[in-house]
Amino acid sequence: MNINPRVRWVATTGVFLALLLTLQAFTSFGGQVVTGSLVNLILAASVFGGGYWCAFAVALLSPFCAFLLGVGPKLLPLIPFISLGNLAFISLLSVIGRRDKLFERCGAVGFAAVLKFIVLWSTIVCLVIPSLGLPEPQMNALALTFSWPQVMTAMIGGCLAAAFYPMLNKLHRQRSIEM
Repeated sequence: MNINPRVRWVATTGVFLALLLTLQAFTSFGGQVVTGSLVNLILAASVFGGGYWCAFAVALLSPFCAFLLGVGPKLLPLIPFISLGNLAFISLLSVIGRRDKLFERCGAVGFAAVLKFIVLWSTIVCLVIPSLGLPEPQMNALALTFSWPQVMTAMIGGCLAAAFYPMLNKLHRQRSIEM
């Protein structure tokens, strides 16, 4: 059965986006480590299983959709920068993450996680949070949220996706061949 490649791309992107938002909504009780790790797992899996443009759309849209659904950060000025951090993560992972060995894929995840941290810290912590005029305790809590835990959750989620890379890559290759 021949399916239009655009329809297949939209469907794949929609599945990854819906999965990300569902996991984010149902794991919000688990805190940043659980929810952030699962979000990064889906971001990395969308790179390995859907390709760069699928991951690009998921990384860009998911923070806005999460905000609208009330499952993400409640401050709208943060949302574009969260998308930017996600885009940095999936972009670097797409370029250097497709390796044969699990150790090499996890190393690529490490570089992508550090890049995501740098983008989030330099934009949200250094620029946006100080300009919001929030009370000191809230500023400190937000600054912590967008600092070192971002590296940890991106590493956990990315390495889990890297472990499933052979299966995800097979899915992506199979989709590409059928197109």
